[in-house]
Amino acid sequence: MKINKLAVSGIALAGITLASGFAASTAWAATSSYKTAPTYIDVNGTNVSNPQHVVAKDPWGGQETTWVPIYYLQQALKQMGFQTMWNGTDLTFTKYPSNWKFNVALGNPEAIPVVAPKGQMQISLVNSGPPSMNLPKMIEQDPASGVNTTYVPIYYLDTVLTHDFNMGATWNGAGNKWNLIPQSKDTSNSVITKTSYSSASAANTQINDTQGSKTYLVFGQDSQTVNLGDGITSKEDAGLGHQGYQWQEGNWTVEVLYYTGNTGAKQIAENVVSYLHTHMLPAPNTKGVIIVSSTDPNSTTFKPNTTIAWQEGTNVYELQQAGDPIKALQTVVNSNN
Repeated sequence: MKINKLAVSGIALAGITLASGFAASTAWAATSSYKTAPTYIDVNGTNVSNPQHVVAKDPWGGQETTWVPIYYLQQALKQMGFQTMWNGTDLTFTKYPSNWKFNVALGNPEAIPVVAPKGQMQISLVNSGPPSMNLPKMIEQDPASGVNTTYVPIYYLDTVLTHDFNMGATWNGAGNKWNLIPQSKDTSNSVITKTSYSSASAANTQINDTQGSKTYLVFGQDSQTVNLGDGITSKEDAGLGHQGYQWQEGNWTVEVLYYTGNTGAKQIAENVVSYLHTHMLPAPNTKGVIIVSSTDPNSTTFKPNTTIAWQEGTNVYELQQAGDPIKALQTVVNSNN
């Protein structure tokens, strides 16, 4: 689903301040009536834990979503080289994996005071720094330990991990699998991964989840349009420090997303259009997404990371690559030859 959640939630990513009036008033207590199911938490495809997750309404988005105990998130992060501390209200990142590149959000005034409002927790991405963002939380009994513990929605965690730590994070609701993918030490020559699902519908859901975890704008029928050349008209949206373009190329949805301080985004979108005008991507069955995202809100230069994912029946193919999006497109085009 598209993020409209972030636009109303009060979460702040990479130093961008979002509306907090609604979020600050959210107070939510858990009950014992929530649905639970096993979760398969993987790190780079290897299973590391299988806690029970809770399915409950997101108090900010209004829809049912999946919540996991924060303890198991910490254990998965530890597998990747992170160290974190949890004090019941604040999750603080105290150490990062070596050789990773980050866009961590420093202190955000909407995550202050240090004591989070009732029904919320805070994340501090910089040790000894002020809180970086607020997230909804709930307290529920962990079936494994029998004690009450804090649960947090996977949706918001995916957004933090992908936007601030430039890593992969995908939730497969059909298989109850949460796969966390560490940064590659060399993303200039990435490989295409293939994941098989139980049905074409589950594969299609995964494509939607991939798009939803990376897209923070709403491109509607009333969006402004811009000509990108070669007969392509793109929708354009902006808000809360973000801007972007979205257009269709057959069964492919293409998005170029950037921060308002970045320059050159329109040229990148035009370059993508020009390349796709003369090169053939695989034909998705039934959907594909190309998402070119800025990774640095503090730079005037657009520093892109490209995600290309497409469905072929019950299979989903995906490429994540930093740098020039045309090189990422070339990788996929060449795989189709």
